[in-house]
Amino acid sequence: MKCDTCIHNPPSSFGGKPCCMCSIDDEFGALTNCYSPADETQWVLTAGDSMQHVRKIRDYAYELVEMAATSDENKFLVFTDVINVNHFVAQDDDLVESALNYFGYTGIKEIIELYGDKANQIIAECIFEYKGIYSANHLFTGTEDQCVSFIKNYVGG
Repeated sequence: MKCDTCIHNPPSSFGGKPCCMCSIDDEFGALTNCYSPADETQWVLTAGDSMQHVRKIRDYAYELVEMAATSDENKFLVFTDVINVNHFVAQDDDLVESALNYFGYTGIKEIIELYGDKANQIIAECIFEYKGIYSANHLFTGTEDQCVSFIKNYVGG
């Protein structure tokens, strides 16, 4: 069982090495290793605090869903978008570089070196989070618990 074949790999566009879902170096060792075999057509939780999920829908294209707090402390928004990495690289390379830099990466080359064949997913996550809720499709507004339930239903979990 290796992290590179786990459903939670890559862990997130924000870091979390070796994985934000489990750690083989903690005091409990393998007991906290949540290894789950990957299936690229399934939704993958990539950020638990915002319930961000991602799934590959075709080469270079990823669907993402996430929730975010609003200015009303009791209300949250659920939003989604499809990010076609090739489109953004070809049409708006400055946005891609800005998104990657925002999350501490130096550019596409570093993402490829770090994540290999999962690089496009990380780039899609960075673009999605960088663009934010204002350019995504709004799905639902409610309390935090309602939004968590909505996302769980949305991703089939």
